[in-house]
Amino acid sequence: MNKLLTSKLRRFHSEVEKTLSIVIHSSPSLLDEQFHYALLNGGKRLRPIMTMLCCELSGGKYSSASFPAAAMEMLHTFTLIHDDIMDNSDTRRGFATIHKQWDVGTAILSGDEILSLAYRALLQSTTKNSLRIVETFTQAFYDVCEGQAYDKDFEIRNNVSTKEYFNMIELKTSALFSASAVLGGLAANVSERKLLALENFGKNIGIAFQIQDDYLDNFGNEKTFGKKIGGDIAEGKRTYFLVRALEQFPRDTLFKNVAQRKLPTRNIPIVIRRFEEIGLRNDAEKLVTEYTTKAITALNVFDNNVPKKLLIDFVLQLIGRKQ
Repeated sequence: MNKLLTSKLRRFHSEVEKTLSIVIHSSPSLLDEQFHYALLNGGKRLRPIMTMLCCELSGGKYSSASFPAAAMEMLHTFTLIHDDIMDNSDTRRGFATIHKQWDVGTAILSGDEILSLAYRALLQSTTKNSLRIVETFTQAFYDVCEGQAYDKDFEIRNNVSTKEYFNMIELKTSALFSASAVLGGLAANVSERKLLALENFGKNIGIAFQIQDDYLDNFGNEKTFGKKIGGDIAEGKRTYFLVRALEQFPRDTLFKNVAQRKLPTRNIPIVIRRFEEIGLRNDAEKLVTEYTTKAITALNVFDNNVPKKLLIDFVLQLIGRKQ
C-alpha cells in the first residue's frame, strides 16, 4: 500500500472513531456498555472509509461526509448483531458476540438502538441533499433486511439458483457498499451522472467482496482471514460455491449433505477439494476480477486525479485479500 493511501486511511479511520464516539455519547443510555462493545471494539470501517473517499472523489471535503459515514458503520453493526443472533454465532472479531456476552434480549435492543443512533447521525448532515441522504440510507436498510430474509429462506431449500444467489448478495452485501459510495457523492453535491456511477461502482465492488468472502472461507488463511476455514460449509450456508455445486451436481451426496447440515466436520477438507476439482475456485477468482473491473470502469466519468487513484487503490487492496 502506498504511503499516501496509508496516511489517508489512518486519518479517515480516526475521523470515523471520533464521530461514532460523538453520536453514542449524544445522550445517556442504559446500553452504553453494549454500544462501546459493539461499535468501538475494533472493525476495519470499510464502508465509512469508502463514503469519505467517494466524497473526496466527488470534490467535497471528507469531513462533510463524517456523519453519513458513521451512520453506515452503525447500520453495518446493526446487521452483524442481528445476524449473529439468527446464526447463534459465538464470536465476532475475536470477541464473544453480544448475545453471548449478555443475552439475546439485550443484543436485540442494542442493535435497534444503534440503528436509531444512525438516524441521529444522518440528521447532522447539513448539505442540501440531506433528505436524499436519509432516503438512500433507508433504502439500504430495507435492502439488507430483504437480503437476510432471502439468505434465511435459502437455508431450507436445496434448489437455490445462481441467479437467486446473486440477487441475495446484491441486497445483503452490495447494497451497503453502493449506499456508502452514493452517500459520499451526496455529501459533496455531485451531479446525477456521477451519483449513478458511484452507485454502480459500489454495487459491483460489493458483489466482488462477497464472492471473495466465499472464496476465502474455503481457500483463505485462517489467521489473516479472521474466521475458521470451512465455517460456511459447516453451517450449510448457500455460498457461491455450494449453490454452483448443487446446480451442476444436484444428486451429489456430498454436496447434499452440506446443504442439509449432515456433513461430518472431518469431511470439510473433502468438500473444499471437490469445489476446486470441479473448477469453482477458478470460476470464483474470475468473477472477483470481472466485478472489480466493472466497478473501476464505472469511475470513468470522474477525472483521473489523486482521489480517484486512492479509491481504486483502496478497493484493489480490499479485494486483493487473498490470504
